[in-house]
Amino acid sequence: MPPPPIWGLISASVGVMLHHSKLLSLGARAMELDELNGRYQHLRTELDAAYAEPVWDSSRINRIAEDLIPVELALASFEHQHPGHEGASHV
Repeated sequence: MPPPPIWGLISASVGVMLHHSKLLSLGARAMELDELNGRYQHLRTELDAAYAEPVWDSSRINRIAEDLIPVELALASFEHQHPGHEGASHV
């Protein structure tokens, strides 16, 4: 019996996350916390606007969600390395 279709999506998501985590280690470390927070807020606003449309553009939503992954990983990494830092205000 083949795996349910959701497994393909999960596998693809994990692959994207691993790919983005490699990019994170190369480029996103250089971003300052303010840049990360600004990028996160911009992407969240864009994602909210995409979901507010009467007809959802799934490719746009997927692109925004994929763009959010390295930013969220970088913010989480910053939080882990600097617990209690007041500047991490992405939530």
